[in-house]
Amino acid sequence: MPQPPSLQHLANSIVRKVKGCIKILEELKALELHNLHNKLNKVQSKTINLSKKFAVLKVGAVDNSLTDKQFKELRAYKCKGYWLLQRLHKLKQAISNFDNRGKLMYYGAKRLFKAQYHLKENECKNKNMYLCGWCRAHSNSLYFIGASGETKGNQNCYYDLR
Repeated sequence: MPQPPSLQHLANSIVRKVKGCIKILEELKALELHNLHNKLNKVQSKTINLSKKFAVLKVGAVDNSLTDKQFKELRAYKCKGYWLLQRLHKLKQAISNFDNRGKLMYYGAKRLFKAQYHLKENECKNKNMYLCGWCRAHSNSLYFIGASGETKGNQNCYYDLR
């Protein structure tokens, strides 16, 4: 019969799981920052290309030598340029505020978190009923660390094929 897990083994497995979650979060944040820079580069190149086209048509507008089609095109370029500059500004703000946001780690979905504020819609009579559901939703994984000195590699749990 296996012995009950010691507190040290449980603490070690929890610490390892949290360290793994933090490492994943750091890698995701680095990827998110990389994606923001890629988006910024794409929007900047689109803005440059659009400004070149706009400059050519603007010269024709000053001379009043544009056709109706070209004039509509000039208006479309002006509108698109405005929205691209807005997007460019938002991306620059996101990159500059990226480090200020901090690294938050949530164990669960946003839907589950927000359910505590809408108990009736989620068929919960009171806060305790919500907490029971929350605990059920968060106890769906097991994590055991093996040790070479233990019977079958782990003191807490082992599987016998027989």
